[in-house]
Amino acid sequence: MPEKKRVSLKVADTILLGAIYRALHPSSKRRFEQWAKTTTLPKLYGFDASKVTSQHFWDQMDSVSEKDIEKIEDDIIKEVVEKYKLGFSVLFYDTTNFYTFIATKNKRSNLARRGHNKQKRNDLKQFNLALLTTKDFLLPLLHHLYEGQKNDVSTFPDYLRMMLRRLKNIISEIEDITLVFDKGNNCREAIKILEEKKLDTWALFPFILIRI
Repeated sequence: MPEKKRVSLKVADTILLGAIYRALHPSSKRRFEQWAKTTTLPKLYGFDASKVTSQHFWDQMDSVSEKDIEKIEDDIIKEVVEKYKLGFSVLFYDTTNFYTFIATKNKRSNLARRGHNKQKRNDLKQFNLALLTTKDFLLPLLHHLYEGQKNDVSTFPDYLRMMLRRLKNIISEIEDITLVFDKGNNCREAIKILEEKKLDTWALFPFILIRI
């Protein structure tokens, strides 16, 4: 994690404060100052709440690369697995999308694009989210954000490669895992990847099951 400081806060501290804020008092980044002043966080972390603006959060988050996020996610999952001894015999994979109110003429976001929206808001830009969870407690393991105009089946092969690589890193001691995903992600390229990895596949409408 980058060590660069802004308004006396490290990047990691800013992200932690943002997570605490969203967990205890979900609201916009612009309202963080108002909420933080009612807590002991400014004293504990030594920052001026008035300087922790929405732009501050964006600047700090911009310092975190995709590789940083991947490593953080893996480290957190490893810690949770070790502490709570969770099982991974069955994993679920699925995708969804979230519409935004980003202006049509705003071209700064590569993720926010128009595409088929599951909430029927095809008039708005959206981003897509792929998520892998455990059957036990539906614990999120891995996630992937991708452009709003891409459909599930075109994204799945790339995600599948990444998922198999990272699963071995996170839970390498477990050899027998069943991965469940719906047929909307099924394609020739994905099946080819599974065959190359010598993984067993079963079709169970409307799902596909893979023995890893």
